[in-house]
Amino acid sequence: MQFLDSVLSTQANDNEIIFGLQSDDPKLESYPSEIRSKAVIFEPSTTVYYWNQMAKMAKGDLLTLIADDVIMRTKAWDEKFKEVAASYPDGMYLITTQDGRNHGEAPADLPTPHPTITRKWFETLGYFTFPGLFHYYADTWNSSIARRLGRQVNLYDVMWEHIKEFDETRQVMRRNKWAELDDMVFKQCSRHWNTDFELIKSKVQQ
Repeated sequence: MQFLDSVLSTQANDNEIIFGLQSDDPKLESYPSEIRSKAVIFEPSTTVYYWNQMAKMAKGDLLTLIADDVIMRTKAWDEKFKEVAASYPDGMYLITTQDGRNHGEAPADLPTPHPTITRKWFETLGYFTFPGLFHYYADTWNSSIARRLGRQVNLYDVMWEHIKEFDETRQVMRRNKWAELDDMVFKQCSRHWNTDFELIKSKVQQ
C-alpha cells in the first residue's frame, strides 16, 4: 500500500499497475482487499517469471519492472518519461531513475534498478528480461544492452527510492542463493545475451 500510495500521489496521468502475488504466501489473506482483489495470483516460481508474465498482460507503451519496496518521490515522473520518446523516434531505449545509489555523478557500471523499456523493445525480445534468471540480474540483462548501444536514458532528476527488500524476503533469497544463481546464468547464457543485443541493435536507427 505504501508503494501504491506513492504512485497515486506523484503520477500526472493514470498508469496501469499490475500486482503479482504468490499462491503459497502465508499472509495472502491478510493483504488489503484493494490489492488482493486486483492482483494476479501466481503459483510459486521466480521473480523474473512473474515480471515476464505481467509484462505480457500490460497494455502501455512503456513497461517498468518494479517491486513494492519502492517509494516514488518525484512529482509528475510519468510526464518526464513521455518527454524522452521525442529523442528516440525508433522507440528503442531504456530509462533508469535515481534510487538513492545511482547519483548523477555515479559510475557507469552501477546497477540500473527498476528499468523501464518500450513496447517495441519488449516485442523485439518477446520478454521483459531473460527467462532463465531468478531475480538479481533481471535489470542487468537489458541495461547492459542499452548501455552498449548508448540507449540508456538516466533520469536522475526522478527519485524512486529503493528501500531494499524486506528482511524476510531477503533471507529467503540469500538462503536460496539467487544472487549466485543469477551470476552463473548470466555468464553461461552469454550467447543468448548476444542474440538479444543483435536483435535490439537491428531496430536502432543510427
